[in-house]
Amino acid sequence: GTGRQQQAMAFERLRQLSEAHERLKHRIHNFRMPIRNKRTLFFVKCLYGTVPIVLGYGVMQLVAPDQKALEEKLRAMEARDPEGYAQARQVAEANRRQLQEVLRKAEQAAERARAAQQ
Repeated sequence: GTGRQQQAMAFERLRQLSEAHERLKHRIHNFRMPIRNKRTLFFVKCLYGTVPIVLGYGVMQLVAPDQKALEEKLRAMEARDPEGYAQARQVAEANRRQLQEVLRKAEQAAERARAAQQ
């Protein structure tokens, strides 16, 4: 279906990006030119540190699901199979409650640990 094609295209884009990144890393790490100016060195270090963050954010934007498309899928599922949709909602709600309980216990444990340190 279309979803699989989009996943395959996204995977191919990630593969190409990864290959380009490897080529760039090879080029950068094999290039030797000492940077004596402290401001330039600072700029290069900042650039080197922020590029992965910016590119990572861009990749996240590419692969993040479209909220409207997900809502449309859910509406279509509800219309097609109301009983199955209701069951899926119950399971999702149970999972949400279970996660909230785990988080609540973790917060309590962290609070006890903080209190014990004081």
